[in-house]
Amino acid sequence: MLRLNVGFIAAAMALTACGGGGAGGGSGGEPAGPRSYSIPAPSLYDFTTYAVEQKTSLSAETATFLKSSVMQSGISLSDGFYIETMTYREYEGRNDYHLTGDRGMTGRSSSCEYTFEPVMYEIPATLTLGQTWDHSSVVNRECRGKKMPAYTHRSKGQVLGLETVTVKGGTFDTVKLVNTTSWELSPDKAVSESTIWRDVRSGRIVKEVRVATRSSLTDGKVSYVVNATDELTAFSIAATGQRKMMIEQYAGPWRGSVIGDIFLQCRTTVDNAGAVSVRCMDTSGFTRFSASGTVDAEGEIHFAPNSDASFTGKFTSPQNARGTWTSGNLKGTWAFSHL
Repeated sequence: MLRLNVGFIAAAMALTACGGGGAGGGSGGEPAGPRSYSIPAPSLYDFTTYAVEQKTSLSAETATFLKSSVMQSGISLSDGFYIETMTYREYEGRNDYHLTGDRGMTGRSSSCEYTFEPVMYEIPATLTLGQTWDHSSVVNRECRGKKMPAYTHRSKGQVLGLETVTVKGGTFDTVKLVNTTSWELSPDKAVSESTIWRDVRSGRIVKEVRVATRSSLTDGKVSYVVNATDELTAFSIAATGQRKMMIEQYAGPWRGSVIGDIFLQCRTTVDNAGAVSVRCMDTSGFTRFSASGTVDAEGEIHFAPNSDASFTGKFTSPQNARGTWTSGNLKGTWAFSHL
């Protein structure tokens, strides 16, 4: 399996967290509409899923994979934070982005904890035709309890106009913009240049084409290049009522537990065709329950009958699944999360 450079890709792709992500098909003419467009505040379990085609200077092959962004925790009334989880299946990792109600980034966590001062707006929450921006934040980070050198993260861009764009997820009226993000941390400099089409209703990015490079601060020699195109394939946005589902958004490894009359740790896999396999073990590693079935595009899981236990439930997003179980006189609930 291809392993991506996690730190570099997370920095280069962080703009996707601040408003969505995506790429895809053809572009049409300029639609009529107002001059200003804003991102509605996200709701719990809002999500976007993208098909990504990516080629790096380290490989002659083009990688294709899915990338999902899911609102996990809703709103903290004390500070307005959101937590958004990004999953890049090529390295089966995740990044948690801490966002304000107007989509500013205050922090991020993966293998390290990051804080942004001031709040980072890679793409403004409200875009006006002809608008430009140039924003910088100091990024402080701590890895395994050790404070690491801080660096400056800069984002600048311009709104170019309106276009109608068709991707796998549908046809959208969009705001077209260009955006450049960069950071310098000795001995390297990273720059990501993107052309982005953002849905005028939901504010989520429908299409993105980007080139990201890493180079030496000393001599400018380029050591790493990423060319990527994203396409919005599935999404659910509560504020606007927009929704399109697909089976592939659930594919991959999952982990969770069953609780109730007994407690078991479970591992689950879903393939691209929607086949579901569940194995639940006790603390000694002995398999107590196993189950199989299929999931449809709406997330409904159809478990096959078996002698171990009876499961019912559904995937509520590309990151969350939950339901109930019974086994003889025993019963309880189960919950899985995407790895």
